Parts: sequence; C-alpha cells; structure tokens
Amino acid sequence: MNPNLEAIVSADGEARAHVDAARAAGDDRIREAADERERGRQARYDALRRAADEEERALEESANRAVADRQSTRARYRETRRRAAEGMLAQAAEEYARIVADGPRGTPR
Repeated sequence: MNPNLEAIVSADGEARAHVDAARAAGDDRIREAADERERGRQARYDALRRAADEEERALEESANRAVADRQSTRARYRETRRRAAEGMLAQAAEEYARIVADGPRGTPR
C-alpha cells in the first residue's frame, strides 16, 4: 500500500468538499440572479401595466368628454331648432287660416 494513500484520500475528500461547496454557492448565486431577474421583470411589467392602465383611463376620459361635448352640441342644436319651429308655428297657423279663408296666394277669388 502507498504510504501517502491516507493523505491522498484526505486531500481528495477535502477537494471534493470544496468543489461541492463551490457548486452549492454557484447554484445559490444562480438562483439569486434568477430571482433578481424575475423581480426586475415583474417590476417592469407592473410599471408598464400601470402606464397602460393610466393611458386607458385617459383615453376613456377623453372619449367621455368628446361624447359629452357632442351631446351638448346636439342638445343646443335641437333647442335652437325647437325654438325656430315654435316661432314658425304661429306663422304657419296664420298662413293656414288665410289659405282656408282666402285660398292659396295667386289664385283668383
């Protein structure tokens, strides 16, 4: 038997222990890096999601304002037309009464 065998086996055991410890430390660093990458990805995703939600809210508010403006314009137009029609109603009634009484304009009596 080799007189250095015990020293060699002991050194081999120590080297294997160091390799295993280095491998475990490397695995831990890889997991930590993966976790950090995932946290960064999630943070970027969350920021983009918040920005998209805010943009969606702004677009919806803008669309609601545009609809309200169109409804207001339409209501003003209808009110103007209603007033004009009311103003012409008396005139139309008078013209109708005249036609019934006298006949259409330009016709001999």
